[in-house]
Amino acid sequence: MEITKLVGYTRPEGFPGKSDAVKIQKALNEAESEDVRKVVFHGQYTVDSTLYIPTQTELVFEAGTVLTYVGKGPLFTNRVANEPDKASWSFEDSLIYLKGAPGALLTGDLSFYHARYVVLEQLEIEGNVSFEFCREVRMEDDVISSPATALTVSRGCNNFILQRLTLKGGEAAVRIDASLSKGPYVTGKDADVHELIFKDSVLDGDPGIRMCANETDGIFNVQIDHLKVSGDGIVIGEGSALPKERFFNLTAQAIETEKTAVVLKNETKHCFFPEQEK
Repeated sequence: MEITKLVGYTRPEGFPGKSDAVKIQKALNEAESEDVRKVVFHGQYTVDSTLYIPTQTELVFEAGTVLTYVGKGPLFTNRVANEPDKASWSFEDSLIYLKGAPGALLTGDLSFYHARYVVLEQLEIEGNVSFEFCREVRMEDDVISSPATALTVSRGCNNFILQRLTLKGGEAAVRIDASLSKGPYVTGKDADVHELIFKDSVLDGDPGIRMCANETDGIFNVQIDHLKVSGDGIVIGEGSALPKERFFNLTAQAIETEKTAVVLKNETKHCFFPEQEK
């Protein structure tokens, strides 16, 4: 079968394969090898295995596109996450851009590991979106729902801008967690979570945001404002009496909730919570 490509991007329909997953992965690989760096999706796809996004690749999901995931593990992840020695990699996957459109839907988890310059924009996702050892991440105008947690920002993440998000979780809508310890650390990276801006969003979960740390790794330099939350706004700590420096320089204000805006289960340092219940 002849492989066809459109100028400037690839489409999964232009590639042979016994399944949609095979066709999509071929489109992703070809976009990388031919240096067009863009894959456009339009239609209905059933995916039965994890798809690996190459570095410097844009994925565009046109209006009405539906990707239904029936496999194990995440629907999408980046290429480094599949490397057996990924913890020793000095190079990150970078410049990964996923953009949605009205009526486009992804059902399945998205997981990013050791990636830089990741953008998720105007996506509707039924599943969890997670980041580990990622930096320079921007999420805007996304709608994410999950029976557990919609968004997880875990160890080693920094420089995130999260705005105009609608997140629904069966537990916390968002988990910012420096305490997760699965797998080895990336060589030369610290596990603190820091430099986050989170604003102008709607969180359906109780709590809206849960922050967790451990004895050695913490969360600092986080600015949160203008959130509408169905449960408690932000819960800081898990009641294990960590050093107060593990939650450092956090700001949370303009949290709209019928419950408590900020619940402190651990001491904090240099934090500003004007709406905290006295």
